[in-house]
Amino acid sequence: MRDKYFEVYHSTMKALIMASEEGALPEGHAFEEHQLGDWWAEHCDFARFLKPEPEFISALTELQALGFKLCIFTNGPRKYGLKVLEQLELRRFFKDEHVFAVEDVLPTCKPEPEVRDTPATRATRCSCPRYF
Repeated sequence: MRDKYFEVYHSTMKALIMASEEGALPEGHAFEEHQLGDWWAEHCDFARFLKPEPEFISALTELQALGFKLCIFTNGPRKYGLKVLEQLELRRFFKDEHVFAVEDVLPTCKPEPEVRDTPATRATRCSCPRYF
């Protein structure tokens, strides 16, 4: 089931929402959006799989010094995305209002073309006119 829904929707969150709406989850189970981000943020072994990259941190430091407002957009849940940024030592580069997660663009998500016209992506273009 996971592969079928993920292949169609490109986001675990959207796939689980659709599977829940279509009655494809095991009987008696429903999916609530916050569950996924909470579970991943609390149970993933971030330190084991994610290591800061000094060269990348340096590049972001340079872009920020040049006046770029850095924005990030993930198909993952916000809570999970923030933990990833923290583990990679990148959180300091992204203001809260410049961190966009799948919750901000549902019912669309990357790579759907409609995601480019959601309130979150419009806000990105407005708040980060020189964004990277």
